[in-house]
Amino acid sequence: MSHEPDPEPQSTIFIRKTGPDGQAAKFKPAPTKPPEATSLSQLSPQQRKSGLAAWLGWLFDGLDMHLYGLVAAPFVAYLLHKEGLIPDPSDVANDFVKQRSGWIQGSFLIGWALGGAFFGRLGDILGRSRSLALTILTYAAFTGLSFFAQTWWQLMIFRFLAALGIGGEWAVGSSLLSETWPKKWRPWVAAVLQTGVNLGVLLACLTTYLAALHPNYHPKWVFLVGVLPALLVFWIRRHVPEPEEWHAAKREALGFQPGIADLFRGAVRRTTILTIIVCACGLTAWWAFQFWHAQHLRNLPDLNDAAKAEFIKLAPGGDAAKWIAAYKQKVVSLAFFVVISASIFGNFA
Repeated sequence: MSHEPDPEPQSTIFIRKTGPDGQAAKFKPAPTKPPEATSLSQLSPQQRKSGLAAWLGWLFDGLDMHLYGLVAAPFVAYLLHKEGLIPDPSDVANDFVKQRSGWIQGSFLIGWALGGAFFGRLGDILGRSRSLALTILTYAAFTGLSFFAQTWWQLMIFRFLAALGIGGEWAVGSSLLSETWPKKWRPWVAAVLQTGVNLGVLLACLTTYLAALHPNYHPKWVFLVGVLPALLVFWIRRHVPEPEEWHAAKREALGFQPGIADLFRGAVRRTTILTIIVCACGLTAWWAFQFWHAQHLRNLPDLNDAAKAEFIKLAPGGDAAKWIAAYKQKVVSLAFFVVISASIFGNFA
């Protein structure tokens, strides 16, 4: 005879010890949480809109992240020549160009990390939907402003500020989805979000390719395309509500908001530190390869077709990750893909 667990209580009344007038204050009960969906057809309109908003945010993340990497060498060389720092604007192999290009990319990664922390915290205070709109507006605006850079250090500042929004969107978009979609779907949802990034990379490649067909093409043109994600903000503000889980957390907190320092205390400290180490190693390797790989291919024109095929294979890779994570432990899955990723560095030996 099977025993089914007792159902969760229909509602809970939260009582604060003292209200503004010194008397006990009662709060309205949180709405009863509906059962989790088991298929796409059972998803609520809010879940669908939240999923689409996060996915589009990640897609435009991929676009604005990689526009610079595709035009870094010629654009930085142009800026350095304009400043009188190098004699030939077409000398993309100049060591000074490589150095300044690397500095700009380094500032981008620092901004990405800081943006994730800042907007992640802001999402706890203002809400996921509002913060998501702010992150997209931030990276769209400063990617577009990169078009107007007159010096390499101006470009570095614009890329840093754009990265604040890009890193923030990763954090807020993930939180929005994790608080609205069924918990058991999280490995799958993470992989679907990653396909958005990969398609954004392809869109960046397509943008650069089409722009280069113009006889008067200039590398800075591609940054104007990065403004387009700002249009998504209007739809998000009108149609994507805040998750009920966020509202419930605000009610339960009753004015208490845990800070970032709380992640390094108590039972969650070990998990926080290990997660930071794993993500830092993985993302450092990814960006070291992704940015300099594009610059390396400029010296190997015969591999252009192979490079295009490589970007196309990114999306199936993310899809495969969700299958492996679903049937194996996540640590095993992570180790598997680390080994696979390490194997490609032999191509540069």
